[in-house]
Amino acid sequence: MEADSAPLSVARYRAERSVVSDEPAGEVWVAEDCGQLVGVGEFHPAWWTGDPTSYSLELRVDPLHERQGIGGRLFAQLAARLKDAGASRLLTWVRPDFPSGVRFAKARGFRPTGQEIREYRLHLPEATPEAYAGVEARLEREGIRIASLAELDSVDDSFLRALQRVWADSGEETPNTDDLRKSFFAWRRQVLDGPGLSAETHWVALDAGRPVGMTYLDRLSEDAAENDYTGVASTHRGRGIAPALKLRTLAWARDQGVRWFYTSSEVGNSPMVNINRRLGYRPGARRLEFTLALAARPKE
Repeated sequence: MEADSAPLSVARYRAERSVVSDEPAGEVWVAEDCGQLVGVGEFHPAWWTGDPTSYSLELRVDPLHERQGIGGRLFAQLAARLKDAGASRLLTWVRPDFPSGVRFAKARGFRPTGQEIREYRLHLPEATPEAYAGVEARLEREGIRIASLAELDSVDDSFLRALQRVWADSGEETPNTDDLRKSFFAWRRQVLDGPGLSAETHWVALDAGRPVGMTYLDRLSEDAAENDYTGVASTHRGRGIAPALKLRTLAWARDQGVRWFYTSSEVGNSPMVNINRRLGYRPGARRLEFTLALAARPKE
C-alpha cells in the first residue's frame, strides 16, 4: 500500500476479494523469495467499461527486490492467463512520479490514453462546508430533493437502472444503452453492494422523483471513508447539485466519527476539482491511465 493513498486493511482486502461474481473472475498471483512475499500482480474485469473483454491490471514489486525481473515474470504470467480468458484490452494506472513504473509499462506495449486522475485527501476537522452554505435549501426551492437510498420509499430495479445512467453520463457523449444493460449487475455489485457500502451512504438528487445526481461513501475503516464517486446528469449540471451531495457526505461522516476522506478526480474536470478545493481537500498523487491491446490465443 502506498503511504499517501487511502488505507487498506487486511480485513478490507479479504472482503473485496471474497465478493462472488457471475462474471469472469479475476486472479491474483504472487512472487516469493524464500517464503517472503516480494511481488503481487492481479487482474479483474474492467466492469465500468461495459466491455466483458476489458480487464484492469495492477502489479507491484517490493522496492528492495526491484530490477530482478520479478515484475516482468509476473506480467508474463498474467498476460498469458488473460489471453486464455479471451481478454482483448488491459487498463492500468501508473504514477508519473515513479519513472520506473512508466518505463515498465511502455516497454511492454502499454500506451497512455490521455486520461489523468489526481487523488485528494481531506481531514474532516479542517473541512469548509460553509463554502456552499445554503445550496441545498436553494435546490429544494427549485424542486430538487436530496436523500439517501435508505430514506427512499421504493428503490426497485427501474430506479437503479436510472441511477446507473446518471453514473455513466459523462456529459460529453450519451451512454450506450446496450452496454449499460449488460453491465447493470456488475455495476450494482460494485457500486451498491460491495464491501464498505450501504444504502445509508448513497445519496441521490431527485427531480420529480427521477435521479439526476448521486454520490456515495465507501467506508474504509472506523475513521476513514472514500467519496468514491460524485456525478450529476448532464441536463442538471451547473446548479450546485454536486456540492450539495458532498455536503451530505460530510455531515454523515462527522456524525459517525470519520476523520479522513479520500477521493479522486479527472485532472481535466475543473468543476469537480474546484469543488474539492473549496471544501478543503488537499491534492495528492497523480495517476496516468495506460492501455494495452491483447491478441487472443487462437482456439484449438
